[in-house]
Amino acid sequence: MDQPVRKNWSRAQAVLFLGMLAVVYIHSSCGQDEKSAKKELSAEDTAGKQLSEIHCRACHAYPSPDLLDRNSWSNVLFSMEMEMNKEGYQIQPEDWLNIQRYYLNQAPTTLPLSTVPKKLDKVCTDFQKTDALKNVTGAVPIVSLLKYEPTNNTIYAGDIDRKLMVFSGFEQMQTLHLERAPIDVLVRPSDGSLDVLCIGEDLMPTQGRGGEIVHITKDGKQERIIDFLDRPVQFLRQDFNEDGKEEYLVACFGSLVGPINSGKLTMFIPMNGIYKEKIIKEMPGAIKAVTSDFNQDGKPDIVALFAQGREQVSLFLNKGNLEFEEKQLLEFPPVHGSNDFVLADINGDSYPDIILTNGDNGDNSPVFKPYHGVRVFLNNGKNEFSEKFFFPVNGASRVLVRDFDVDNDLDMVVLAMYPNLAAYPQESLLYFENQGKLAFDISYFEPEPSGRWVLMDAGDIDEDGDLDVIVGSNLMMKSVLLPPKINSKWMKSKLAYGFFENIHSHN
Repeated sequence: MDQPVRKNWSRAQAVLFLGMLAVVYIHSSCGQDEKSAKKELSAEDTAGKQLSEIHCRACHAYPSPDLLDRNSWSNVLFSMEMEMNKEGYQIQPEDWLNIQRYYLNQAPTTLPLSTVPKKLDKVCTDFQKTDALKNVTGAVPIVSLLKYEPTNNTIYAGDIDRKLMVFSGFEQMQTLHLERAPIDVLVRPSDGSLDVLCIGEDLMPTQGRGGEIVHITKDGKQERIIDFLDRPVQFLRQDFNEDGKEEYLVACFGSLVGPINSGKLTMFIPMNGIYKEKIIKEMPGAIKAVTSDFNQDGKPDIVALFAQGREQVSLFLNKGNLEFEEKQLLEFPPVHGSNDFVLADINGDSYPDIILTNGDNGDNSPVFKPYHGVRVFLNNGKNEFSEKFFFPVNGASRVLVRDFDVDNDLDMVVLAMYPNLAAYPQESLLYFENQGKLAFDISYFEPEPSGRWVLMDAGDIDEDGDLDVIVGSNLMMKSVLLPPKINSKWMKSKLAYGFFENIHSHN
């Protein structure tokens, strides 16, 4: 068989070569209208386009050249080459060269602005920032976990220092020290004890398998019940086979670091005091899973987002006896940056819709992308989804879908982990008040973010009958075009958490 493209280039050499190609094509297109240049393909580019549609589609949804600028494609194409080498994907060196030429020639010099009108000039009057959670003892502004539990009005917060802090309302009640950084938590209703999902020894990508689930009793005793997880990021607990015992479903994001890619959506089944693993889908990037009875057969089905390489939302229909049948609901190009979703009936037709954010901008192409934002995919009643709403938000990363204004429809709060702070400092945290028929009144929480917000949750924390919003900061995150005055403010305040009180009923 033909050997893969060359393996002996360093990253610097490969990026330099691709950069030189980019310069050549930028120079050759000078004086041409960029749109016409894309339409008029040379014989070489026509061949490259045909080859790209064959080889790129073999691994993921097809990415058109206009999704990235030329310089970003230089980095991405190098990473694609490394992935092909790692996986042993066979391609003729001349074919790969033609594909690279096609992308570099057809990509724009810079990405255009979004074609969707973007107006962020309205201050949110439904939420007000307070000093609650401002001065938390031992708080570190590198937050790994932030979750509100309504059954006991408790906030759980974790950080890079491997602490798990427990708040009753706003009162700090307990600080637990773990062996690894906590990333998610579940309360056992029967006795109030905790199951804590730990990502591993570090928050950054690693080929290590240091993730684990730790059970913590009410008196603080810790017991590791599941270990050797591939960088887990979210989990849930449910009885999937109706035997009276709950299984753990774990989204292991994994990593592309190392000689073998890791990551999977996996289940752990209780058997004689231990947990046996059953892999639901082995693929890097499992980032979130939720359950819902999609086919109304009384059994919990799974909907999961995979956000690494082959970006997709899949439905896993529960066939009984812990067997699942996958149906792909949505698929996106690998530069889409999908990172969060919610199942909710946002248009009130009794069918669950998918509300999704795409804005991951921490990899090989950290440029502001006009297609980053929040999207609504409506369910036609047959579990077929089509996009009916999009609003551009640079670096959109989290979405909450709740009835925040208590008017019996669903609103949204969107958090941007990678906002364009130079142009839109207010887009870090946005409120979408539902006006009906997928129209939203959009306003911002802060004129510029008081923290590097990366996590959020909602609940009636002050117990006044409406839903408040809590956020967590991570100063370890980096981004382009970070204004020095904002960065200086963050470094001075070292704010780890923020609380926005819902004051809609006060207005």
